[in-house]
Parts: sequence; C-alpha cells; structure tokens
Amino acid sequence: MNKAFLSDGLVFRLRAMASQRASIRMMIQEIRNDLGTDDGLAFVVGRYFKEAFFLGVGDVRHVAGCKWLGGMAYDENQIDELMLPLIASTRNKWEQEVKKEATDEESA
Repeated sequence: MNKAFLSDGLVFRLRAMASQRASIRMMIQEIRNDLGTDDGLAFVVGRYFKEAFFLGVGDVRHVAGCKWLGGMAYDENQIDELMLPLIASTRNKWEQEVKKEATDEESA
C-alpha cells in the first residue's frame, strides 16, 4: 500500500486516540470502521501504525498476531503491553503532528 493511499484524517485520529491512552483494540476498531471492510485488515493496520506512530516493520508485525486480526499470539492485555510502550516511545514525534494539526484546524 502506497503512503498516498493512507487517510491523513485516520492517521490524525489514531494519534489523538493514543494521546488519550486508547487500547490497541480501540485503534484497530477505528481503522476497521474507516475502511468498512476486513479485507487485508492486518496489512492495513500495520501500515497505519507505522505511519501514525513512526514504528518499524518489526514493531508493527506483532499487531497481526492479535485476536482481532485473526491471530492467536496475543490477547488484549498482551498486545497492549507490547505495543503501547512502543507507541509511547515515539510520542515526541507523533504528538508534534497532533498539536500542529490542531493548530491548523483552529486557524482555518
């Protein structure tokens, strides 16, 4: 999937959700709702997590193992324990984008 096909609005919502301490399950559901389909969802979720949170492929591959994406490796607590610290570790990068977007919306 090309970066050009990612929704900037969805990336912003995921960052806003993370800043409010949303669970990985809630963020996956947001992506699912936006797409309106489960076709290729694990791949798409990985792309959005990479883009929204500046994570590497090795980081986002764990998400495909969670039960909401058909995986058997992680339950809700396990995937949160694994992924939320990774997302928090890049907070300084993506939070700047959230603040910039909020400022741009206020100016419009």
